[in-house]
Amino acid sequence: MSQLGERLWEDYQAFAARDLSEYEIVYLFVDGIAERLRPGAKREPVLAAWGFMVDGRRVLLHLMAGSKEDAETVTAFFEDMKTRGLSDPRLVCSDGAPGIIKAIELCFPRAARQRCLAHRMRNLAVKVPEDVWPEFKVRVQAAYQAPSRAIARELAAGVVADYGRKHDSAVACFMDDFEACIAHLRFPVTHRRAIRTTNLLENGYSSRSAAVSRSSRMHSVSGPF
Repeated sequence: MSQLGERLWEDYQAFAARDLSEYEIVYLFVDGIAERLRPGAKREPVLAAWGFMVDGRRVLLHLMAGSKEDAETVTAFFEDMKTRGLSDPRLVCSDGAPGIIKAIELCFPRAARQRCLAHRMRNLAVKVPEDVWPEFKVRVQAAYQAPSRAIARELAAGVVADYGRKHDSAVACFMDDFEACIAHLRFPVTHRRAIRTTNLLENGYSSRSAAVSRSSRMHSVSGPF
């Protein structure tokens, strides 16, 4: 087992040190998630980054186990990738962790910042009564998925007008960082569904992280556009 562990560690080190300049990343995603890195062990925090390349393929870029989501740690995480050749993406998607947001704005000042809408919808769901949620959900999704940012802002104003008094905490959450929630509307319609959430990372992480553990030869796979 010790020899296997040493081999896996060597594979990971090679993966984490590889040249990233060959990947022309257009959309970058980052999230802190919890995974079992060893059988039977407790879940541990893992900071993960992946991206879509200009041809639509996606690639896992970096993993850092035991990491926190504070600005200093995430900034170092990003700078490591940049040192290895990662170019500035056009958009970076993350959840609302303050440290991640600060690091994105510091390391990728020219990129649009997209707030993960899956995280935001979960936040909203707990702030609205169950009997109101179906209608409220339709209204906020209409704003988030509007044809343009101008229309999104108009629809958001309607949500504020109709729900602001009775459901002020939900509306405050809805409007918080709203411009980042609709950043994806600046990009092609066919790309928007794929770039407005980090859910692909959360849902598919386990199989990809296992592959990283086994081999440093990471292959990009077909993307959604």
